[in-house]
Amino acid sequence: MHLLAESTKFHRPSRDGCRFMGGHFSPEVLKQMKLLAVEEGTTTQALLDEALNLLFVKKGKGRIIGVCVHTPMAISVHNIHRNEA
Repeated sequence: MHLLAESTKFHRPSRDGCRFMGGHFSPEVLKQMKLLAVEEGTTTQALLDEALNLLFVKKGKGRIIGVCVHTPMAISVHNIHRNEA
């Protein structure tokens, strides 16, 4: 019965126009990513955005501002860290 699965779905406007992309990493990588996010007061999503933009620039593809939309708090914190650099 799919009743439970269907009842737990909800719309997240912050993900409109975005697609999921993932990978498989060791537990140490996930732990370090989460710790870095806490230390910087941001989200793992924002850190991944930053990492992808650095990779794009390094490979000559150019920066994509706002890889995906985040919550207002994540955007604010993410932008503060970018302005400090």
